[in-house]
Amino acid sequence: MKNIPTKIYLQVDADGETPEDFKELEVTWATDRIFNTDIEYVIADIDSKEKLLKETAILGTLVLTIEKYNQLLSDELTELVGMALVHGWKSKRFEEGVAFREKIAELKSFLQ
Repeated sequence: MKNIPTKIYLQVDADGETPEDFKELEVTWATDRIFNTDIEYVIADIDSKEKLLKETAILGTLVLTIEKYNQLLSDELTELVGMALVHGWKSKRFEEGVAFREKIAELKSFLQ
């Protein structure tokens, strides 16, 4: 399609009568502002959508990379736990770690 405007203006209740139900609302549009009450509507372009999809994919990759790194650290700590127990060391960060893992899982669910 040719000559698609990058923005339009919605005229809502140009006659000054506001109905009780949204379904009864009459809306028209124009490429220029006609009334002070017009609502500017910007049309998103394909580039913006592609950028958003790319950024979402990067975030997903970041989450997976962090998970792999966390697993590496977890494996290393597991190897050290035996030595720590022999020396009577105790973690003071266990509860904090649980809270972080729960938050990570919650945020990760939004990317899926």
